[in-house]
Amino acid sequence: MWECNFEIDACHFRNQHNLAPFNRYFNNRNPLFGRKGLLLLNLNSRRVQKFPGSRLISHYFPSRYREACLFISYYATGYGAQNFYVIQQDKENKCIFADRRLQQKLNRWNEIEIQLDLRDGDPRFFLEIHYNKNIAGLFAIGRFSFGHGVCRQPQPNQC
Repeated sequence: MWECNFEIDACHFRNQHNLAPFNRYFNNRNPLFGRKGLLLLNLNSRRVQKFPGSRLISHYFPSRYREACLFISYYATGYGAQNFYVIQQDKENKCIFADRRLQQKLNRWNEIEIQLDLRDGDPRFFLEIHYNKNIAGLFAIGRFSFGHGVCRQPQPNQC
């Protein structure tokens, strides 16, 4: 099991070049949204990117088995963030989760489990946010876990 809560570092996540950047937030004394560490997209700051989106890219995970489970917790506040997508990349890019109703899930942690098929090799993941560039808000990733086996409560693929 590989797990990250962003309290030590950004866990090898990197920002897609030329899109709005996520920044690592860590504060023992002043947790944000109840968490000491997270990756934060601040939609309140001035943005110069032409495309109203952001993408985090994970490292590649070894596919020793055919099945794995991906766990992600995310949080949105304000009305800027519109959609959240998880893309699995191995031989090709596959949308494996979409949340197009972020506005109905504001100010709370949303936790998802995604059942993965690893037959096409070692995957990496893109976490994409599409936002309204004229509206403020915050979007955070609070936890990201990858483990081999079957999910306990997998989410349906909404892509």
